[in-house]
Amino acid sequence: MAIGTSRKQASGVRAPSAAAATPATTSIIGQGMVLEGDCVADGPLRIDGHVKGNVRASQLVIGPAGRVDGDVTSTDGNAPDRSTVIEGHVGGAVRARRVEIGRSGSVGSGLTAHEAIVHGHVKGPITTEHRLILEETATVEGDVTARRLGLKEGGKVFGTIRIGEPHAEAGGREASGSRESSDSRESSGSRESSGSGEGSGSRGGSVPRDDSGPRAALGSRVDAGPAEASGSRQAATAGGGNAGSPAAAG
Repeated sequence: MAIGTSRKQASGVRAPSAAAATPATTSIIGQGMVLEGDCVADGPLRIDGHVKGNVRASQLVIGPAGRVDGDVTSTDGNAPDRSTVIEGHVGGAVRARRVEIGRSGSVGSGLTAHEAIVHGHVKGPITTEHRLILEETATVEGDVTARRLGLKEGGKVFGTIRIGEPHAEAGGREASGSRESSDSRESSGSRESSGSGEGSGSRGGSVPRDDSGPRAALGSRVDAGPAEASGSRQAATAGGGNAGSPAAAG
C-alpha cells in the first residue's frame, strides 16, 4: 500500500515548466557605467548609469541616477502588465503602453502612451489613448491630449488641454459644416430662383397693363375731348345762331 501510494503521489506531481524554472533576467546598467550607442533588451532592463543613445526594452526602469540621452520605446506595448518607470532623466521622447514618471523623473521631448501617471516634469506634448493622471507635483510644459484626465490640486500644465475623442468631434464638425454649406447653397438657390421669377413676372405682367391702361385712357381723352369740345362749340354756335344771330333769322 505504501508503494502504491507513493506511486500515485509521484504520478500526480508535475515537473516545473521551463518558463517557471527560468524567470526573465533583468539586465542592469549600473551606476557609473556609460554606454555610447543604442541599447536594446529583450527582457526587463534597469538603468542606473548613462546611455548616450536610444533605449528599447519590453520593461524598463530608469533609476534616480539613470540617464538616457535619446528616445525610450517599449518593444512589448500590448502587454498590460509591462510598464516603463522613469525616476531619472530622459532627453528624448517616451513611447510605451504604460508609463509612470516619478517625482525625480523628467522627460525632455514629450510622452505618448495608452495610460500614464506623472509625478515629475515633462517638457513637450503628452498624448494618451485612455487615461492620464497628473499628480500634485507634476509639471507639464506642452499640450495635453487625453480621453480621460485626472489633474490633482497643485499640478501644473503650461499648454492647451484637450479631453475626449478629437477624431469623432472633428468628424462631427466636418459633417455639420457640410450640412450648413449645403443648406446655405440651397437657401441661396431658392432666393435666386424666387427673385428671378418675381422679377420676370413683374416685368412681363406690369408692362402690358401699364402700357395698355394709360394709352387707352389717353386715347379716349384725346379723341373724345376735342370731338366733344368741337361738338359743344358747334352746338353752342348753332344755338347761339338760332337764338340771336341775324343771319340765322334771315
